[in-house]
Amino acid sequence: MTIVMLQQDIGPMSGEANETSLGIWQRLKAHLGNQVTWTSMFYLLLKFPVGTVTFTVTVTLLATSLGLVFAPLIYQVSSPEIFTLWNGTTLTFWPVDSIGEAWLFTIGGLVLLVLSLHIINARARWSGQLALATLEKTRDVETKGR
Repeated sequence: MTIVMLQQDIGPMSGEANETSLGIWQRLKAHLGNQVTWTSMFYLLLKFPVGTVTFTVTVTLLATSLGLVFAPLIYQVSSPEIFTLWNGTTLTFWPVDSIGEAWLFTIGGLVLLVLSLHIINARARWSGQLALATLEKTRDVETKGR
């Protein structure tokens, strides 16, 4: 997935554990003794919290941007009661009182959408560089050791 989606040329990791002439125990021993196995596991362990943060930031940025872009539509089809709690306090930081204000939110939403897409692309490039730095370095060590 890293090679295809992040456009990083990592190459094959290792072929030693895939020798068909070895028995199952020798292949397992070679696989568990291979540095690439453990570095790949570390990379996957590192990707979990990074992926969780990335997902959260991506969904938040896109949902906020699209919510602001569609503010005039939301203003037209909704009633003010939707945006208030049972005690009358407003849920939004700035109540939209006119269609003009809703269009101002749309302009801000478009700007935020463009910024969000740049942030998401930069995050993807960083993830590719992390994969390349982690996995390619290990592959180089593995191929030099043969």
